[in-house]
Formats: sequence, C-alpha cells, structure tokens
Amino acid sequence: MEAVFLERESSATLELQYLPFNVGKRYCAIILFNEQIGEFVYLVEGTCGLPLPSGLLPMDSPNVLSISSLLEGQSEREPVLFLRCCLSSRLEENLKIPLINEAREKALALAAQQRMSAVEYERRLVTGTLESSSVRVAVATLGLSRVEVKTRWTE
Repeated sequence: MEAVFLERESSATLELQYLPFNVGKRYCAIILFNEQIGEFVYLVEGTCGLPLPSGLLPMDSPNVLSISSLLEGQSEREPVLFLRCCLSSRLEENLKIPLINEAREKALALAAQQRMSAVEYERRLVTGTLESSSVRVAVATLGLSRVEVKTRWTE
C-alpha cells in the first residue's frame, strides 16, 4: 500500500496493476483523505475472464492437418488444432499437454518481482534468480485464497 501526499490544487497519477490468477471479480478500495473535507472512497473492480489459450505442442499423427500456433505469422491468433476425420468415423488422438503453464509461471515471477524490495530485486538481478522457482512458489503460496488453501490441503 502506498501513500500519496498532494499540495493544494496539485495532481498525481496513481498506477494500478491488476494481475489476476483466478477467474472472477476482485475489488480494490482507493481512499482519499483530506482533514478539512473528509474521506473519498473509490471502488475499483477488476474482472478476470478465461485466460488466453496456451500454445499447442507439435504432434506426430497422420490425422493432424495443421496447428495454427506453429504456423509462421500466426502468433496473434488463438492456437487451433486441425484434425482430419472421415465422415461417420471415430477419431482418437493423444494430445500433448505441457507439464508447466508458462503464462502462469511468468505471471507468478512478475508478481514476485513487484513484491521485492529494491535490494532483493537488485541481488536477484545480479545472480540471475529473478524468475527462480523458489520465488514463484513463494508468491503462489501467498496468493492462494481461503477456498484454494482448503481445497489444496484437504485433497
């Protein structure tokens, strides 16, 4: 939490960063206080929908026509796997799913870096550990909601 002090008739820019890890709505309250006028409360609502699709891994199958995320110049599009199947036939494929969600790992590293002190950030920058697994795990553990913690420890 950061405090901003303003002189009379001055202005400042308040930067908010929204880095959601779960689908749904989250809220942030911004409280402006003046001893003569009182408090002003602004509620900021952030809504997180489904994440962008992950890239697809290459597959070695005669049924694969193409994978859009592997085509040159197609990085802007959502990844689509095009398969071939004859009419009234049944198609079974083993899909290759990455073991690590790269987008989530990058987001965890970013969240960790935002929580680091300047000294810690500089130390990790020098040692090349800004995105280390220990940093990501620490942030992931801190960021769990009560529901996720209950679910995770009772399974």
